[in-house]
Amino acid sequence: DRRLRVLAGANLVMVSAAIAPMLWILPAFARGQAGVPAAAIGIIYAVNAATILVAQLRITRAASRRGPLRALALASAGWAVAWATAAVVGALLRGWPAALGLAAVLVIYAVSECVYTAVLIPSVVAIAPQHVRGRYLGIIGFTWQAGFSIGPPIAASVLATTPLVFPIGEGAICVLLACLLAAMPHM
Repeated sequence: DRRLRVLAGANLVMVSAAIAPMLWILPAFARGQAGVPAAAIGIIYAVNAATILVAQLRITRAASRRGPLRALALASAGWAVAWATAAVVGALLRGWPAALGLAAVLVIYAVSECVYTAVLIPSVVAIAPQHVRGRYLGIIGFTWQAGFSIGPPIAASVLATTPLVFPIGEGAICVLLACLLAAMPHM
């Protein structure tokens, strides 16, 4: 099913370049590049959780009115903005001001995450024939796990050698994916 391949491929890239590095590698970037105090890391991620809590229902309603590829392109573009903002924060700010900037990054990230979660699994369920729905969902689950296996090691390697290239590279991948998804015909 071409539609499943598109969704699975997009999910693999999104998890590898946006979700997993944001959750696992951004704290190292915050501490090492921006000198964010350790105590601020939890606060930054609490802002992420609070944003999801407040925004999820509204965003789910709005995202459901878009085609799935357009909504996923929007999520990827939002993650590109988050990564670009992280690069600017890492280049210009240190300490608590950087923590505030990265909290703003996690707000942008959370809004895009809400769009992504509102669209991906419902789209997979909608395209799956009932007798193989579990297989379709299993493939998407596999791409989630594969993204967490691929993204963080690559991101950590880049961070270790060229810290500012880390968010710029992740953002560039998200921009490319957003353009590809936006250019595809509707599902």
